[in-house]
Amino acid sequence: MALFEEKSGTVDFVTPQYTWTQTIWEVQVLIQVPAGTRGRDINYKLEPKKITLGLKGQPPILDGELFGVVKPSDCLWTIEEGTLIRLVLQKVKKQEAWESIIKDSFTVDPLTKDNMAKKMMLEK
Repeated sequence: MALFEEKSGTVDFVTPQYTWTQTIWEVQVLIQVPAGTRGRDINYKLEPKKITLGLKGQPPILDGELFGVVKPSDCLWTIEEGTLIRLVLQKVKKQEAWESIIKDSFTVDPLTKDNMAKKMMLEK
């Protein structure tokens, strides 16, 4: 049982604006938003190498070149409980270890990077 728990775990990286984690297949980003936020309140645009995501009328929370390449048609976002955006990005290069969501922004520290890599190795 402990082996399964070790394999199924992920390592979260917390930034001032969002929390993210990754598996060998995908990257998940969690963004806190004001209570009552609805889909129509979200500004979202995704390209294979670029993302813009945030609340309409405010500066984007994510905006820029992605660390890796994604397949937009396989990516999605949802609003949970009206207070949380969950973004799921499907990696084009499976097993690629991302160091950040946006290149050169909130890059993981060496210890977290090592822990993420270990968890991803256990998934193989």
